[in-house]
Amino acid sequence: MECIKNAARYNPQRNMNPETEKFLGILEFYNHGRMFVWDRSIKGDFSIWNLLISEGFVTESELDKAIKHWLQTEFWGTITNQKYNTIQYAPLRRERKNDDWNNYIRQERINYYQALSYFLKKNLQNLQAYLITGFGNSDAYGIRVEFEHYIILSQTQSRDWICLTPTMVDQVWDCRNSAKHPYIPSLTACRSENTDTQDVVQKINKILRKLKPIEIYGHYYADYKHSYYHQIFCTSSSKKYKSIELALRASSMLDMDGKFTLYKGGDYDMNRDGERISRFMDRYLTKRKCFTVSFWDVGCGYDIACTSTGDWIGFKYTDEFIYNP
Repeated sequence: MECIKNAARYNPQRNMNPETEKFLGILEFYNHGRMFVWDRSIKGDFSIWNLLISEGFVTESELDKAIKHWLQTEFWGTITNQKYNTIQYAPLRRERKNDDWNNYIRQERINYYQALSYFLKKNLQNLQAYLITGFGNSDAYGIRVEFEHYIILSQTQSRDWICLTPTMVDQVWDCRNSAKHPYIPSLTACRSENTDTQDVVQKINKILRKLKPIEIYGHYYADYKHSYYHQIFCTSSSKKYKSIELALRASSMLDMDGKFTLYKGGDYDMNRDGERISRFMDRYLTKRKCFTVSFWDVGCGYDIACTSTGDWIGFKYTDEFIYNP
């Protein structure tokens, strides 16, 4: 794995708040990663969902496309369709030994996903779907395997938001801790006191329990053998952005403990920089967020905090998984 840091001086925008510009100038001396600034007067209130949209990682889609992709991932047994990719990073389903997959299981999964689709369309409103993709992996051989992650959003009669998302494997920031199972029950617990929302969440989870986890490979060959169990999670909140954040955390795409991977790579200078940045942010800024977003084999990390005027400043990092068979 190779960490790619883009150290570049930030060019202040015109009419930037003087306090924000001052703190950015101080942070520049650390020369650690790429400068990040969220100007509230231009971009509005900060949220991780708004950040993903601003970075160009989000595209509007359709519910049927999302569910079809979830099904296809299970058919492939891999996070992408290797049949049409240049690189094959895991055995195809028909080549695997002791693979727990057959035509009966396939049809059963189709039936349950159809039941989920029918329930959402009949009982929820304002149905939305989004495709989340990352940036391109700069593979040494010029190979790019396209990664796609779909989420579905909808609202109950009480206007609470429901978000559905599949699990994913994080091969970038912390492969050994990609499945955060202890946190999932709290992330997926219904967070509404409205009885109709509670009823909807209960019925969705009843269908999802029928969709038992299916093993999916990330990079398999050599000594990697990264795999995860594909399943769908349901989260809820009165706020759209919050329901998405909870879902992405449950899926392992979003890790809010990113500080443990951004600065602890065994490099003395990196650890020391992390400590200095922490002291500065803790003293002069508030609401510090240190998190990583993984797109399977590429990812972004952010270490940011809020100024008194509501701007967010700090550093952005990019990292890539290097497949070296």
